[in-house]
Amino acid sequence: MPAPHSTPTQPNEPTDSVGRAGTVLVVDDDPHGLTFFRASLKLCGFRVVATMNVAEAQERLEAMGMDAFDAVLSDFRMPEATGLDLLRWIRARDRSLSTVIITAQGEKDLVKASLSEGATEFLEKPITHQALRDAMLKAAADTARMRKFEYDQAGLRDAGRLDRFFNTTLGEELSAHIRLVYQPLHEVGGDFFSARKLAGDRFLIVAGDVSGHDIRSGFVSAYFQGMIRGFEEAGQSAREAFSVFNRLLCDEWGGPGVDAGATSLSVCALEFDLAQSSVTVTSSGFPPVVFCDRHGFVTHSITGAFPMGWDRTRGPVREIRPLDDVSFVCMHTDGLIDFATELEIDPLSLAQRLIMDGKEGVNSALHSPDDLLLIRFFINPEQSTTALFQPILHESYSGDEYQDIDHLQAVWRRSIQFAVGDELGDRLYDLLICLREGMLNAFHHGCEGSPEKICTLQMSYLPDEKVVRVRIDDPGKGHNFDLKKRLAEMDIAAEGRGRNLGLGIIQHLSDKFGIENKGTSLLFDFHVHP
Repeated sequence: MPAPHSTPTQPNEPTDSVGRAGTVLVVDDDPHGLTFFRASLKLCGFRVVATMNVAEAQERLEAMGMDAFDAVLSDFRMPEATGLDLLRWIRARDRSLSTVIITAQGEKDLVKASLSEGATEFLEKPITHQALRDAMLKAAADTARMRKFEYDQAGLRDAGRLDRFFNTTLGEELSAHIRLVYQPLHEVGGDFFSARKLAGDRFLIVAGDVSGHDIRSGFVSAYFQGMIRGFEEAGQSAREAFSVFNRLLCDEWGGPGVDAGATSLSVCALEFDLAQSSVTVTSSGFPPVVFCDRHGFVTHSITGAFPMGWDRTRGPVREIRPLDDVSFVCMHTDGLIDFATELEIDPLSLAQRLIMDGKEGVNSALHSPDDLLLIRFFINPEQSTTALFQPILHESYSGDEYQDIDHLQAVWRRSIQFAVGDELGDRLYDLLICLREGMLNAFHHGCEGSPEKICTLQMSYLPDEKVVRVRIDDPGKGHNFDLKKRLAEMDIAAEGRGRNLGLGIIQHLSDKFGIENKGTSLLFDFHVHP
């Protein structure tokens, strides 16, 4: 019988096992223990590398590589260094390599420590062949599972880097035109954008949202961005690229056993031609693009009914919009709408706050619960953001929604405070009174309380001059008399009682009051500091 700490015959040499169950590093200063472990593990189909101390085990791991092993079996008590020391050393280099610790009876506290340090399992002496087999097969399976997870994560990161390759830093000319808020929450997939300066005064901006956050989603996103760039360089339109890519998603990539809609893509391309003062909008399932005029009032583009990959018979929608009276164009993904809904405010007020928070080139302190992408393209890059009216609310209501006026007023209040802050002070309540009176007038007189008729409320804010501007439009027939003059006459004749009328109250409390389109459009301003 060998001495207690003598070296067994060739303890460091691998066995001749086929290794179909994997390779195990065994560490034990007892030669009898090594003999038992090698024989038992070989019967289980493992290839065994045997060492008698921690230093020797570390040398083998470094020489052969951590990934050469599927599991480690180590005795706890050994001279100079323990199995727990080896476990910590392994975890610092490869957290996926499972380690099983062997303990003597009565070492439960040490067992707890080994498990908290990351040991896969412990075996208490004496050890049976069955217990050893079960523990090591489980450890090898855990290693395989964790390495696959790390491999998948590495693949996600690689796909994410490829995806973000197209989302390059904006060049000097693009930076002058664009304000960007981008909050991706995942390594890959989700929201993406790309922007390029083309020949002359032309610019191309593409924004999209790919379903999912897996490697397939990252591939779809990167492939699409590369494809649309190739189409553009070949002189073909975004619409042609959209149509081809939709066919790929629906037909070629949705092969046998694959759901054709497994990965879909909501996307929009803006092709600006500033020399012609126009922009071409191409969209598939993307939220409407917002066009803001010099008063901060907005109109929307049309939008495709379905994202790409949903319907092979429906192509993208396309329209050309003039930019003559447009200050800036805004595009955003669904994340902005979802975030605004959670905050119970208008999406435009959230967009304004995000843009202002990030105006110095820093990320906003507001963090969306999902991916969020917001892009504003300013037609005149020399104009300061704060010198332009910024939209903070745009809502359309049916005529019978006067019954919900208290709820609507609460949304207006939150949206104003969110976008403007507390600068209005007590004037906020004067503004809310005017909004309420103006909208009740639109509900009752313009819409006649009908659910079939729609009125619209818009608000904008001019940061430099601290002015809130309001516009209310209704579908009524209007009138032929001068309303402002009649209100003034009523005020004089009735000794101020004209101010008790809804429009009279607005005229009295606001700083600027105007009526257009025979009275179907009401406009008024509120100065933060009158």
